[in-house]
Amino acid sequence: MSAIHKRLYVGLKNEFKLLAGVFKTYLPPEYPYDVPGAARNVKQTDFDDRVDILPVADPNIFSMSQRISMAQT
Repeated sequence: MSAIHKRLYVGLKNEFKLLAGVFKTYLPPEYPYDVPGAARNVKQTDFDDRVDILPVADPNIFSMSQRISMAQT
């Protein structure tokens, strides 16, 4: 199970890199989007090579029961 979880993490990391490359290439210089209560802009420069987009997870812990047992020890 641990190996599967690590491979999923690596796959998601690669997919985020691909999406960032697509956004960097094809996004207009500023793209407006709405959120409740405000209007925001995402910029093409937000996806340059200075920033890494990574999944927020620990690939070494694959279940809630494992997290709980590690916290108790």
